Amino acid sequence: MKLYFRKEIWKPGPRLVLTVIILLLSSVGVCYSVVNNFVGILMFAVLLFFNLIRLEFDSQHEWIFGAFGGLFAAFLANYSGLLVNYIGYDNFYNQGFFSALSFLVVPYYNIQIFIAEMALVLIVYFVLKMFMIPTKVALVLSVVPFLIFYIANYEVYILRGFDFLFPDIYAANTAANVIGNQVFKFENPIIFAAIPYVLFCLAVFSTKTDRRKTKWYTSMSMNLALSVLVAIISITYISGLAEGRSIQTWQHHGTMINSPLMNFILSADSVFVDTPEGYSEERINDYLESNNIIQTSTVEANGEEPVNIIVIMSESFVDPSTWPDDYQPSNDPIPFWHSLEENTIHGMASVAIFGGGTANSEFEMLTSLSTAFLGQGVTPYTLCIDENTYSLAYYLGSLGYRTLAMHPFESSGWNRTNVYQYFGFDEMYFEDDMSPDEDDIVRNYISDQYAYDYMLDQMDSEEGPTFAFLVTMQNHSTYIPMDDNFDNYQYFNYGGLLTDLQTDLTNEYCSLLSRSDEALEYLLCNLSSRDEKYAVLIFGDHQPNLTWNYAGSATYAYSSWVPYVIWTNYDMPQEMQEYSYENYGLSSLNYLALDLLKAAGIEYNSYYKYFDSMRTYIPCINQNFYVSAGDGNMYPVNYGIDEDVIGVLNVFHYLQYDILQDSSNSNQLTSDLNDYMQE
Repeated sequence: MKLYFRKEIWKPGPRLVLTVIILLLSSVGVCYSVVNNFVGILMFAVLLFFNLIRLEFDSQHEWIFGAFGGLFAAFLANYSGLLVNYIGYDNFYNQGFFSALSFLVVPYYNIQIFIAEMALVLIVYFVLKMFMIPTKVALVLSVVPFLIFYIANYEVYILRGFDFLFPDIYAANTAANVIGNQVFKFENPIIFAAIPYVLFCLAVFSTKTDRRKTKWYTSMSMNLALSVLVAIISITYISGLAEGRSIQTWQHHGTMINSPLMNFILSADSVFVDTPEGYSEERINDYLESNNIIQTSTVEANGEEPVNIIVIMSESFVDPSTWPDDYQPSNDPIPFWHSLEENTIHGMASVAIFGGGTANSEFEMLTSLSTAFLGQGVTPYTLCIDENTYSLAYYLGSLGYRTLAMHPFESSGWNRTNVYQYFGFDEMYFEDDMSPDEDDIVRNYISDQYAYDYMLDQMDSEEGPTFAFLVTMQNHSTYIPMDDNFDNYQYFNYGGLLTDLQTDLTNEYCSLLSRSDEALEYLLCNLSSRDEKYAVLIFGDHQPNLTWNYAGSATYAYSSWVPYVIWTNYDMPQEMQEYSYENYGLSSLNYLALDLLKAAGIEYNSYYKYFDSMRTYIPCINQNFYVSAGDGNMYPVNYGIDEDVIGVLNVFHYLQYDILQDSSNSNQLTSDLNDYMQE
C-alpha cells in the first residue's frame, strides 16, 4: 500500500479543472458549516484530504481498501444524513465550536444506534460485492439508498412537521399527487449530502487498486457469509436497542431521540395490529345487550320532509381566535364563521394529526371509528379498508338518500376511489370531472367557492334527498407567498415574536382562511334562499404547519384543535343549539355524525346508539388521548381511570378491531349492518 500527495493534479489540464472543482465543493461545505453547523467542517476537511492524496493498493492488500472504504462509506452515509436533519437545532449547535465538535464523536445521544446503522450500510455493500460488483462501484452505490432516505426524511419534516414513517410508503400515490404543488428546500441536502457524496466518489475512484485474483464462487461465498453475519449481528443489536423505545411523531423528536432511521424502523411495526387482550365477540355482544343498544326494527325515514345533508371537510381550516393571545391576528380572517348564531352549533374537536394525514380525519368522521389503538402513522384508508365498511353514507343510503363524495384533486390520493365504494357512496367526483376556469384556481388548487358550486350542481341534478360529502383543497400547504394569482393580506405583524418567513406564512394562510370564509358565506346564503331543507356540517381536518404553531409549549395545547359548525336553514331545536364547546367541552371527529343526524331529525340506529352511549363516558378520543367525562382530564388511550371507563375503552377497542382487522365481523352490531350492505 502506498500513500502520497497527488502533485499531478496541479498541472494545467483536465486534472487541474477537477482539482478546482474539488476545492470549490470543499470550500462551499466548510463555509456553509461555519455559518450553519460547525460539526460539518471536519467532514469536509477529511474528504478534501482524501482527494488531495493518492492511495495505491496491490492485489494482496486490496481487501484493506474494501474494509476501510466500507466503514467510511457507512459513516458518511449516516453522518451526512444526520447533518441534513439536525440543522436548525440552535440549542445544540450554538454552544461553541468545541462543544459542537463533540457531536462528531457521539452523533446521537446513543452512539450504539449510529454503529448499528453503519452496519446496515455494510450489509448493502457486502450484498453488492456478492454479485461481483467491483469494490469501487459497490462503495459508491451502498451509500445511495441511505442518502435518499435521509433527504426524504428532511423534506417530509419540512412539509408536515414530523419525521418520515414506514406507513407513509402506503401513501405514495397521495404524495406524488401533491408533490408538484410543494416548495422544497434543498440547501441542506445539497451541502451535507450531495457535495460530500460527490467528494467521496472522486476520492474512491482516484484510488488505484489491483483486483485480487479470487475465484468468483469464492468471492461470492465470502461476501454472502459476511452479509449474513453482519445482518444477524445488526438485527439482533437493533432489536435490543429498540426495546423500551417508542415511535416519535412529535415534531423532530424522531430524529433527536431515536434517529431518523431507527424511528422509521420502529414505525414499521405499527402497520401490524395485535389482537387486543381479552378480545371476543361475546364481550362486545354482552356490552351491547346490557346497554340496550341492539334494536330489532330498522330505522326508517320519518314522514316529514327529508333534509338534504352536506358535510364539508375544509382543508387545514382552523379558528385563529383559539391561538394564544400573543398570536392573535390584528383582523379576524373568518368574520362570517364567527357571526353564525341562529340555527348553529359551534364546537371544537381534537384530532391526532398535524399538517397532513387528511384521510385519518375523513375516516373518523365518516365511520365514527377512531385511529385510537392503531399504530402511529397508520392510515386506515390505505391499510385497513379493503371491504364494505359501515359509514354515514351507508346509513343515509339505507334511508333513501342519494350519496355523493367529492374532492377537487387527484382521484388516486389515499385510495379514495376504492374506499368511497366500500363506504357505500353512490357517486364520486374528482378533479378530472371538473372544469374550473382560471379564476377558479387559488394558487395551484381549485377554490372552495368553485367546489361549492360544483357540489350544488351535482346535488340539483336529481330529485330526492341527497347526502353530499366534500373534501376541499384550497388551503393545502405550503404557504409560501409566491403566487401570482393570489393576494396576500397583512393579518400579522409579530415583530420579534416570529421570523419574517413565519410571519409571511401566517399572513398567507390567514388570507386563504378569508377566502374560505367568503366562500362559506356564499354557500350558506345560497342554501338559505332555498325551499328544501339543508343541514350542513363544516369542520377542519387538521392544523396547518406554519412552523411556529407546533413548536413550543405556548401553542402545544392548540395544535390538535379544529373547529366545526353545524348549520341548518330551518329552525333547529333550542336544546341542540346549546350543544357547544363552551357548554360541553372538547369533542372528536368520530362523534360529529351524531350531532349532524340529530340536527337533521334522523333517528339513531344501533350503530349510532352505540357511539352515543360511548360518548357519555368518553366525549373525546383520538390516537393520542381520550377525555374522561368524569373529571374532564386527558389520558392515554391505553390507560383507564375507573372500571366503567376501562370497560368502555375495551369494548371500543374490541369493536374497532372486529370491524377493521377481523374479517368475520360477526358481533351483533356489525353483523346486522352487514346484511344491509350485502343487498
